[in-house]
Amino acid sequence: TWNEQWRFGAGYNKISSDIIEKKALDNNERPYAKNDTVKARLFFTFYPLMAEYILYRQDPWQLGLPFLLGYGNSYFEYFDINDEGRKILRKGVVAAQPGINAQYKALRWFGLSVGLGYRLMLVNNPAIEINMNSPVFSIGLKIFPGEIINTIQGHD
Repeated sequence: TWNEQWRFGAGYNKISSDIIEKKALDNNERPYAKNDTVKARLFFTFYPLMAEYILYRQDPWQLGLPFLLGYGNSYFEYFDINDEGRKILRKGVVAAQPGINAQYKALRWFGLSVGLGYRLMLVNNPAIEINMNSPVFSIGLKIFPGEIINTIQGHD
């Protein structure tokens, strides 16, 4: 947190989608598979940096406008002849995600949050035709480390 008006952070997101497609394998991958074509599941990983502007703050409520920007990759994964996951068509992606977030501070150290946003792929994987732009939502439990530290140090 900076100046009680901004919050910054970093994260890790991984999406294991319900999308399963048949994929033809190239010559390098064929020794690992039972067939030339495999069923593979789509995955997306994303390492965002986040900046959030606190628009409204009146305890116990808070409303913020987060913006995430990050790098990751998308790929398909299939199971080889040894039943181990193998990634194919893996390429780098860049995504941005503006949104809105509401937070309720239920207890001094803990709160609840809900968020809504939109993920926009700025650089998509050219090997995957699926559109990864999407509305996103979150529901979470918030932990307030600053409050915990203040309590331990005896500051109220």
